Amino acid sequence: MKRNPTNRYIEDTMARIGNIVRYTAQYNDYVVLYDNLYNRTRLSDIYAPDKTYLMGDFTCLWIHQGQAVITINGKNQTMNRKSIVIIPMQAAFKVQHVAPDTRFSFIRYSETAIIQSIKDLGLYMNRFLPGQFDVNDLSGDTFKEIANLYDDFRQGLDHKELKYLNIYARSFCDLILVFLLNTFSIDTKIKGKAISRQENVYRQFIDLLNIYATREREVQFYADQLGISPKYLSTVTQTYSGKNASEWIADYVVGLAIEMMREKRCKIQDISANLNFPTQSFFGRYFKRTTGMSPKQYTSKYFDKD
Repeated sequence: MKRNPTNRYIEDTMARIGNIVRYTAQYNDYVVLYDNLYNRTRLSDIYAPDKTYLMGDFTCLWIHQGQAVITINGKNQTMNRKSIVIIPMQAAFKVQHVAPDTRFSFIRYSETAIIQSIKDLGLYMNRFLPGQFDVNDLSGDTFKEIANLYDDFRQGLDHKELKYLNIYARSFCDLILVFLLNTFSIDTKIKGKAISRQENVYRQFIDLLNIYATREREVQFYADQLGISPKYLSTVTQTYSGKNASEWIADYVVGLAIEMMREKRCKIQDISANLNFPTQSFFGRYFKRTTGMSPKQYTSKYFDKD
């Protein structure tokens, strides 16, 4: 889909970064690894300080030395030596400042990879919703653990003759995700009780919403993905959350728009384009139907005084 040329958000994809640097290691478009431990590439070469990027992949970034000031969904955070952060898909990411001596590494899971790992581990995507994570400062031993996992993964991917490389890549993706779950103390238990079919449908719907909300806003689409009727899907979501499926979709999309509004330089037309609305006026009507205010009124009330 073509984007509005005035769009202030840059879609951050593996392909975009691959045009700037040569990845340290990768498995097709499934997962990529990159670091600047042995080259002069700066984090600001990949993420220009005057730009905001809409993350297309699930990303884990950590700092070996130096300092970086970043913004995730409008929240400024500082990363120092041995800091790590998760940047979820669809998050608005910006690099504000990077010290000249900063050394960093990151792993990026494609949409396919993160969904597969979550299925492998029996988790739900809503454990990794945008805005859930802050920068985490690791102990020396814990930082060494992620650095070693990264090195082992990189060396394995370098062996192109390795049999079953696809299984190797998938297994390491799972292993690193487990490390992140432990590091960020993410609760993966569902209160120790069996999950009913309806609750499973509800959780899978939230998973799909987290992935497709910027592209799909019809209940029918999500029902088709789950192999159920739109009416049944709305009944399930109403039962477990008090909101029907249409309300969930609208609230999620508008929530993403509000996060973008926090970026003062992002115009309403840019937000409309990022969320794939056909026109700015269509987006305005959608937003007002959900919040009771136009995007301009909402911005004036909540953000212009910041």
